[in-house]
Amino acid sequence: MNTAGYNRLWQDQMKAFDHASDTAAYWDRRARTFESIWRKSDYPEELISRMVLKPEYSVLDVACGMGSVAIPIAKRVARVTALDISPSMLEGLRRKIKSINLTNMTIVNRDWNEVNIKEDIEAHDVVLVSRSLPSNRLSETLSKLNLAASQACYITWRTERSDRYECEVAEVMGKKSRSYPDFNIIYETALSMGIAAKLDIFASTSEERFPNMHEAVVNISRGAELTETQKVKLAEIAGKRLTFQDNAYCSKYKMKWSLISWNKA
Repeated sequence: MNTAGYNRLWQDQMKAFDHASDTAAYWDRRARTFESIWRKSDYPEELISRMVLKPEYSVLDVACGMGSVAIPIAKRVARVTALDISPSMLEGLRRKIKSINLTNMTIVNRDWNEVNIKEDIEAHDVVLVSRSLPSNRLSETLSKLNLAASQACYITWRTERSDRYECEVAEVMGKKSRSYPDFNIIYETALSMGIAAKLDIFASTSEERFPNMHEAVVNISRGAELTETQKVKLAEIAGKRLTFQDNAYCSKYKMKWSLISWNKA
Protein backbone atom coordinates (compact mmCIF):
# COMPACT_ATOMS: atom_id res chain seq x y z
CA MET A 1 0.00 0.00 0.00
CA ASN A 2 1.28 3.51 -0.76
CA THR A 3 1.26 6.54 1.51
CA ALA A 4 -2.09 7.81 0.22
CA GLY A 5 -3.66 4.44 0.98
CA TYR A 6 -2.35 4.42 4.52
CA ASN A 7 -3.63 7.97 4.99
CA ARG A 8 -7.14 6.91 3.97
CA LEU A 9 -7.02 3.86 6.22
CA TRP A 10 -5.92 5.98 9.18
CA GLN A 11 -8.62 8.57 8.56
CA ASP A 12 -11.27 5.85 8.35
CA GLN A 13 -10.18 4.29 11.63
CA MET A 14 -9.90 7.66 13.37
CA LYS A 15 -13.40 8.56 12.19
CA ALA A 16 -14.76 5.32 13.63
CA PHE A 17 -12.83 5.76 16.87
CA ASP A 18 -14.99 6.74 19.85
CA HIS A 19 -13.10 9.87 20.74
CA ALA A 20 -14.04 13.53 20.74
CA SER A 21 -12.10 15.69 18.33
CA ASP A 22 -8.87 16.94 19.84
CA THR A 23 -10.19 20.37 20.71
CA ALA A 24 -9.09 22.57 23.58
CA ALA A 25 -12.60 22.38 25.06
CA TYR A 26 -12.53 18.56 25.12
CA TRP A 27 -9.18 18.37 26.92
CA ASP A 28 -10.10 21.23 29.24
CA ARG A 29 -13.09 19.16 30.42
CA ARG A 30 -10.84 16.19 31.06
CA ALA A 31 -8.18 18.23 32.84
CA ARG A 32 -10.12 18.29 36.12
CA THR A 33 -10.10 14.51 36.43
CA PHE A 34 -6.40 14.41 35.64
CA GLU A 35 -5.77 16.34 38.86
CA SER A 36 -8.53 14.97 41.08
CA ILE A 37 -7.61 11.31 40.51
CA TRP A 38 -4.50 9.79 42.08
CA ARG A 39 -2.47 8.03 39.42
CA LYS A 40 0.77 6.12 39.42
CA SER A 41 2.35 4.53 36.36
CA ASP A 42 5.73 3.22 35.26
CA TYR A 43 4.91 4.27 31.69
CA PRO A 44 7.19 7.37 31.75
CA GLU A 45 10.17 5.34 32.98
CA GLU A 46 9.54 2.53 30.49
CA LEU A 47 9.35 5.02 27.63
CA ILE A 48 12.30 7.18 28.66
CA SER A 49 14.52 4.12 29.09
CA ARG A 50 14.05 3.49 25.35
CA MET A 51 14.91 7.05 24.30
CA VAL A 52 18.35 8.54 23.65
CA LEU A 53 18.44 11.67 25.80
CA LYS A 54 21.74 13.48 26.21
CA PRO A 55 22.26 16.19 28.86
CA GLU A 56 22.75 18.86 26.19
CA TYR A 57 19.60 17.96 24.23
CA SER A 58 16.46 19.98 23.67
CA VAL A 59 13.17 18.06 23.56
CA LEU A 60 9.79 19.04 22.12
CA ASP A 61 6.88 17.18 23.75
CA VAL A 62 3.82 17.54 21.50
CA ALA A 63 0.42 17.15 23.21
CA CYS A 64 2.21 17.04 26.55
CA GLY A 65 -0.89 17.19 28.78
CA MET A 66 0.05 17.77 32.40
CA GLY A 67 3.62 16.68 31.85
CA SER A 68 3.75 13.09 33.06
CA VAL A 69 6.58 12.50 30.58
CA ALA A 70 7.80 16.05 29.99
CA ILE A 71 8.75 16.58 33.64
CA PRO A 72 11.01 13.52 34.06
CA ILE A 73 12.57 14.26 30.66
CA ALA A 74 13.32 17.84 31.76
CA LYS A 75 15.34 16.42 34.65
CA ARG A 76 17.62 14.69 32.13
CA VAL A 77 18.14 17.25 29.36
CA ALA A 78 19.06 20.92 28.89
CA ARG A 79 15.57 22.15 28.02
CA VAL A 80 12.07 21.01 27.14
CA THR A 81 9.31 22.70 25.15
CA ALA A 82 5.92 21.41 26.33
CA LEU A 83 3.20 22.07 23.76
CA ASP A 84 -0.52 21.41 24.20
CA ILE A 85 -3.83 22.70 22.88
CA SER A 86 -5.51 22.78 26.31
CA PRO A 87 -5.03 25.82 28.60
CA SER A 88 -6.34 23.83 31.58
CA MET A 89 -3.87 21.00 31.05
CA LEU A 90 -1.03 23.49 30.86
CA GLU A 91 -2.19 25.29 34.00
CA GLY A 92 -1.88 21.98 35.80
CA LEU A 93 1.60 21.55 34.34
CA ARG A 94 2.61 25.03 35.47
CA ARG A 95 1.54 24.24 39.02
CA LYS A 96 3.59 21.04 38.96
CA ILE A 97 6.82 22.58 37.68
CA LYS A 98 6.48 25.48 40.11
CA SER A 99 6.09 23.09 43.04
CA ILE A 100 9.37 21.34 42.17
CA ASN A 101 11.19 24.49 41.02
CA LEU A 102 11.79 23.17 37.49
CA THR A 103 13.16 26.04 35.40
CA ASN A 104 14.22 24.54 32.05
CA MET A 105 10.74 24.03 30.57
CA THR A 106 8.96 26.37 28.16
CA ILE A 107 5.19 25.93 27.97
CA VAL A 108 3.43 26.67 24.68
CA ASN A 109 -0.36 26.75 24.35
CA ARG A 110 -0.83 26.09 20.64
CA ASP A 111 -2.64 23.75 18.28
CA TRP A 112 0.10 21.60 16.75
CA ASN A 113 -1.73 21.66 13.43
CA GLU A 114 -1.33 25.44 13.26
CA VAL A 115 2.33 25.55 14.28
CA ASN A 116 4.94 26.41 11.66
CA ILE A 117 8.24 24.71 12.35
CA LYS A 118 11.22 27.06 12.44
CA GLU A 119 8.85 30.05 12.52
CA ASP A 120 6.65 29.42 15.58
CA ILE A 121 8.69 26.58 17.05
CA GLU A 122 12.36 26.03 16.40
CA ALA A 123 13.73 22.59 15.64
CA HIS A 124 14.65 20.47 18.69
CA ASP A 125 17.08 17.60 19.04
CA VAL A 126 14.28 15.20 19.97
CA VAL A 127 10.54 15.32 19.25
CA LEU A 128 8.10 13.19 21.22
CA VAL A 129 4.39 12.48 20.76
CA SER A 130 3.27 10.27 23.62
CA ARG A 131 0.02 8.26 23.45
CA SER A 132 -1.61 10.74 21.09
CA LEU A 133 -1.41 12.07 17.55
CA PRO A 134 -2.93 15.55 17.26
CA SER A 135 -4.15 15.16 13.67
CA ASN A 136 -5.78 12.59 11.41
CA ARG A 137 -3.63 13.79 8.50
CA LEU A 138 -1.07 11.10 9.21
CA SER A 139 1.66 11.56 6.60
CA GLU A 140 1.50 15.34 7.03
CA THR A 141 1.90 14.92 10.79
CA LEU A 142 4.86 12.57 10.41
CA SER A 143 6.54 14.95 7.98
CA LYS A 144 6.09 17.82 10.40
CA LEU A 145 7.46 15.84 13.34
CA ASN A 146 10.41 14.80 11.21
CA LEU A 147 11.09 18.42 10.24
CA ALA A 148 10.98 19.50 13.90
CA ALA A 149 13.66 16.99 14.99
CA SER A 150 17.38 17.13 14.32
CA GLN A 151 18.30 13.88 16.10
CA ALA A 152 15.32 11.60 16.67
CA CYS A 153 11.53 11.25 16.75
CA TYR A 154 9.50 9.08 19.12
CA ILE A 155 5.79 8.24 18.86
CA THR A 156 3.86 5.95 21.18
CA TRP A 157 0.45 4.50 20.47
CA ARG A 158 -1.69 1.94 22.20
CA THR A 159 -0.96 -1.60 20.94
CA GLU A 160 -4.21 -3.36 21.86
CA ARG A 161 -7.06 -1.81 19.94
CA SER A 162 -9.86 -2.50 22.44
CA ASP A 163 -10.91 -4.53 25.45
CA ARG A 164 -14.15 -5.81 26.95
CA TYR A 165 -14.28 -3.09 29.58
CA GLU A 166 -14.12 -0.26 27.06
CA CYS A 167 -16.62 -2.00 24.77
CA GLU A 168 -19.12 -2.16 27.65
CA VAL A 169 -18.60 1.54 28.35
CA ALA A 170 -19.07 2.42 24.69
CA GLU A 171 -22.31 0.44 24.53
CA VAL A 172 -23.78 2.28 27.53
CA MET A 173 -22.89 5.60 25.92
CA GLY A 174 -24.58 4.62 22.68
CA LYS A 175 -21.36 4.33 20.69
CA LYS A 176 -20.77 1.68 18.09
CA SER A 177 -17.10 1.27 18.82
CA ARG A 178 -14.20 2.26 20.98
CA SER A 179 -11.60 0.57 18.85
CA TYR A 180 -8.30 2.40 18.68
CA PRO A 181 -6.69 2.90 15.27
CA ASP A 182 -4.02 0.33 14.44
CA PHE A 183 -0.49 1.34 15.43
CA ASN A 184 0.85 -0.56 12.41
CA ILE A 185 -0.61 2.13 10.16
CA ILE A 186 1.68 4.73 11.74
CA TYR A 187 4.68 2.47 11.32
CA GLU A 188 3.89 1.46 7.74
CA THR A 189 3.12 5.05 6.74
CA ALA A 190 6.51 6.15 7.98
CA LEU A 191 8.21 3.38 5.99
CA SER A 192 6.23 4.30 2.87
CA MET A 193 7.54 7.87 3.23
CA GLY A 194 11.14 6.68 3.28
CA ILE A 195 11.53 7.11 7.04
CA ALA A 196 13.66 4.33 8.52
CA ALA A 197 11.37 3.78 11.51
CA LYS A 198 11.84 1.12 14.17
CA LEU A 199 9.10 -0.58 16.16
CA ASP A 200 9.32 -1.63 19.80
CA ILE A 201 6.55 -3.00 22.02
CA PHE A 202 6.67 -2.42 25.76
CA ALA A 203 4.30 -2.79 28.68
CA SER A 204 3.42 -0.47 31.53
CA THR A 205 1.59 -0.96 34.82
CA SER A 206 -0.71 1.75 36.10
CA GLU A 207 -2.72 2.36 39.25
CA GLU A 208 -5.62 4.73 39.81
CA ARG A 209 -7.44 5.79 42.98
CA PHE A 210 -10.81 7.52 42.81
CA PRO A 211 -12.12 9.34 45.90
CA ASN A 212 -15.67 8.28 45.00
CA MET A 213 -17.64 6.46 42.33
CA HIS A 214 -18.74 9.72 40.74
CA GLU A 215 -15.14 10.56 39.86
CA ALA A 216 -14.65 7.07 38.45
CA VAL A 217 -17.69 7.46 36.18
CA VAL A 218 -16.54 10.90 35.01
CA ASN A 219 -13.17 9.40 34.14
CA ILE A 220 -14.41 6.44 32.11
CA SER A 221 -16.96 8.57 30.26
CA ARG A 222 -14.18 11.00 29.27
CA GLY A 223 -16.08 13.89 30.79
CA ALA A 224 -19.13 13.48 28.52
CA GLU A 225 -22.60 14.65 29.52
CA LEU A 226 -24.48 11.65 30.94
CA THR A 227 -28.08 10.78 31.69
CA GLU A 228 -28.93 9.42 35.13
CA THR A 229 -29.44 5.97 33.61
CA GLN A 230 -26.00 6.08 32.00
CA LYS A 231 -24.42 7.12 35.30
CA VAL A 232 -25.96 4.13 37.05
CA LYS A 233 -24.88 1.67 34.35
CA LEU A 234 -21.36 3.07 34.16
CA ALA A 235 -21.05 2.83 37.93
CA GLU A 236 -22.00 -0.86 37.67
CA ILE A 237 -19.32 -1.42 35.02
CA ALA A 238 -16.69 0.50 37.00
CA GLY A 239 -17.60 -1.49 40.10
CA LYS A 240 -16.51 -4.71 38.36
CA ARG A 241 -13.04 -3.31 37.76
CA LEU A 242 -12.49 -1.34 40.94
CA THR A 243 -11.78 -2.53 44.46
CA PHE A 244 -12.57 -0.44 47.52
CA GLN A 245 -9.66 -0.05 49.92
CA ASP A 246 -8.27 2.71 52.13
CA ASN A 247 -11.42 4.78 51.52
CA ALA A 248 -10.94 4.91 47.74
CA TYR A 249 -11.95 2.99 44.62
CA CYS A 250 -8.79 1.50 43.14
CA SER A 251 -7.71 -0.21 39.95
CA LYS A 252 -4.44 -1.63 38.72
CA TYR A 253 -3.93 -2.65 35.12
CA LYS A 254 -1.32 -3.38 32.48
CA MET A 255 -1.18 -1.99 28.97
CA LYS A 256 1.02 -2.56 25.95
CA TRP A 257 2.42 0.33 23.94
CA SER A 258 3.97 0.57 20.50
CA LEU A 259 7.00 2.82 20.23
CA ILE A 260 7.68 4.00 16.67
CA SER A 261 10.96 5.85 16.42
CA TRP A 262 13.63 6.93 14.00
CA ASN A 263 17.07 8.53 14.15
CA LYS A 264 18.12 11.36 11.89
CA ALA A 265 21.73 11.89 12.90
